[in-house]
Amino acid sequence: MFRKWREVYKGSEKIKIKMMVKNCHHNVIHQLSETLDSLWRIEMYIKDAQNENCQDGVIFWQNYKKTLENQVEMLKKQLIKIVKEEEF
Repeated sequence: MFRKWREVYKGSEKIKIKMMVKNCHHNVIHQLSETLDSLWRIEMYIKDAQNENCQDGVIFWQNYKKTLENQVEMLKKQLIKIVKEEEF
């Protein structure tokens, strides 16, 4: 079970600090943010390819966008699971 409090020393004094989230939970949140940022950038790459009449580039980036969308869904499902099952 995850402890909500951690004892640390400040000088010679022992104090309790509240833990925000587990690292494994933070990692899911962080990766979701990173993947959403990437998804936003891919939209610009698609527009660039369209503006430069680079059909192969448009197709590539649209396919790549689908992989990121799948990753976003996986991460969202994991985050929902964490929130439902854990003390978050």
